[in-house]
Amino acid sequence: MKTLNQKLVTKLGMLGALLLVSQNGQAESFLQEKSPRVAPSSQLKIKQSGVPQFELVEKNKSGKSEARVKVIPLLQIGSERSVGFQDQNFPTLEKFTSRLSPPQKKEISEIKIEKSILQPLGGSPTQKIVTLNPQFKTPSIPEYKPIAEAQLKNQEPALIEIAKMSESELKLIDALIFLELHKNYGLAFGLLAELIKESAQIRTEASFHLGLSSLGLGLYSEFKTQLQKVMKDKNSDWQKRASLALSKGAGPGDKDLVAYLDPKLDELKADPADADQYQLNRAQYYLEKNNLSRASEALQEISESSPLFVDSLVLKSILQYRSGALKDSVATQTEALKTLERSRPQSEIKSISALTLARLYFQLGQYKDAFQAYLKVDKSHAEWPQAMVEEAWSQILSEDYVGAAGNMFSLHTDFFKHRFAPESYVVRTVGYLNLCQYGDGMKVLYDFKKRYTPIHEMMTSYKAKGKKDSDYYEALRGVFKNPNEKVIDGLPRPLIIDLARHPSFLSEQKGINSLEDQVTKINNLTVELLQTEQSLAKRQSEIITKISEIKKLGNPQDTAPDVRKFETVLAGLKIQQAIAKRARTSIKDLREQSLARMDKEKDGLKARAGLALKNRFVDMDELLTKTLDQSELLSYEIYSGAGDHLRYQLAGGDTDQKTKIELKQGDGKTVKWEFKGEVWEDEIGHYRSSLKNVCGVSAEKLSQGQ
Repeated sequence: MKTLNQKLVTKLGMLGALLLVSQNGQAESFLQEKSPRVAPSSQLKIKQSGVPQFELVEKNKSGKSEARVKVIPLLQIGSERSVGFQDQNFPTLEKFTSRLSPPQKKEISEIKIEKSILQPLGGSPTQKIVTLNPQFKTPSIPEYKPIAEAQLKNQEPALIEIAKMSESELKLIDALIFLELHKNYGLAFGLLAELIKESAQIRTEASFHLGLSSLGLGLYSEFKTQLQKVMKDKNSDWQKRASLALSKGAGPGDKDLVAYLDPKLDELKADPADADQYQLNRAQYYLEKNNLSRASEALQEISESSPLFVDSLVLKSILQYRSGALKDSVATQTEALKTLERSRPQSEIKSISALTLARLYFQLGQYKDAFQAYLKVDKSHAEWPQAMVEEAWSQILSEDYVGAAGNMFSLHTDFFKHRFAPESYVVRTVGYLNLCQYGDGMKVLYDFKKRYTPIHEMMTSYKAKGKKDSDYYEALRGVFKNPNEKVIDGLPRPLIIDLARHPSFLSEQKGINSLEDQVTKINNLTVELLQTEQSLAKRQSEIITKISEIKKLGNPQDTAPDVRKFETVLAGLKIQQAIAKRARTSIKDLREQSLARMDKEKDGLKARAGLALKNRFVDMDELLTKTLDQSELLSYEIYSGAGDHLRYQLAGGDTDQKTKIELKQGDGKTVKWEFKGEVWEDEIGHYRSSLKNVCGVSAEKLSQGQ
């Protein structure tokens, strides 16, 4: 075992050894005096606390104070004796360790710890529990090379000239400030209009932001035109930015944009985000093209949290129907209709959803459900008369002949005398025929031929003239130009109005109306900028007057801060006025180009609108021709049935007085209608005929004892 001194030497090192030796009085020979002790000055005064002090006031010989001490004296406080080692005679570590304890001849290989030390009294005898290796080597410290001082390759670097922004770039920054920070789309539009004539780099960026400014102003046509210019840029990054901006700003029902943009997005591998309206337009476009996979892909991009999700459900139902999943289509359309009744009860899409659901039920043979769905089509919707006719057919097929005849009778009153509904006469006649009310049925056919035969002749004559698409549109314009004329270009006025009620025409006319609104907006923009200039000039005059008043108040030095404040405001107003004037001036050329382009777009839409009117005219002519043919067949059925019924009654046969099935509105609302010259709009669709079933009892019922 090592002695205590050896352990201390090992732990404390050389300094510890020196201390131990000095304590034993054996290190005196290694020390020498470096400086002797110096005693303090005899004149030094010491306070009771032991701190030296000196007088702050000098005194004369008599002991009186004369003046304060100006210089603090250097106090002679003395110094202590100092000693040090003799370096040349400094002993080695072995000499100190040999003095502390005799050398150990036997090397210790292990240390034994008695278990009794760790256990309470009465434990087991001495037991070796761990063996420690006492040989510990201090880890070597790696030698670190000094870091060389960094040397500059070029001791005298040359100055590089900072590229200055061009005037066009500064104008672009001005425009972006108004566009992105102030949302002042009018000023931004005017400033950017000036930059689209600059170099290619500036022109592309200016066109992009000009498109965004146009969208903010409601100039949708200009928005598409400018961004389509950017799409032609060689830089694919600009093409991608423009394509995504176009998809995000897409207008409702703009399927033309889909035809142009969708291939571009595929080519650029761009995935539009927050573009639900564009995805809805895509679904409509591909449904018309019967590309069900692309339509489904578009609908899946619209999340449930989107405001347009319910619109996507309406289209999804049609997609499922096209795919053959009729029951799934009904379930989806039912969900959509319930949502629309809560959120948008008066919207056009709600009526479309109700009409679609009714037709789905009708195809499934669920005529009662179809009847209830037809009732939800709004009366202001263009397809409401057709929905009423289809509703009556559902009543006929449910054997509710009284309800069908009553509802069709409401369409033949003066309230609807200008609506084109020839099929309603057929439905009403069929209802009377099944009630064996042959006289009323014949009267309906007589009224039908009296009203529609002249119309059919006029339509046949008009068609024979080989009218162009544009002629149909001009005929419609003649309705509004000549409000007192009953016949326009050889067609009845009500017929032309009914042509224009069809959705195929209305969608094109909405585009024409939108362009007309945009023409008004771009013309008003110049006026608004001029008004802005005048307003800024007026405010400048007020500020100048205010500055003059402040200067008259008093000392110029006192009024200077207020004058500077108003002069700063005045400078800002002058800058704004100059920008507004520049914007108004630069709009002129772009405005003329935009008006010319929108005129061409209107001509294109008018041609498509004329084609829609012509197609609708052809459909109506075919329907009327078919209905007139059916009226002849119904006339034969009435004469035949009336003869059989008369013979049956003369033979003493009984009539079938059993109550027939009645389809009623969910709340039980129905009207036994006796017409007295008035029609209540809220009751249309719920009227029932007061005529009774007077048909004879069939042989089948007689055999069943009914």
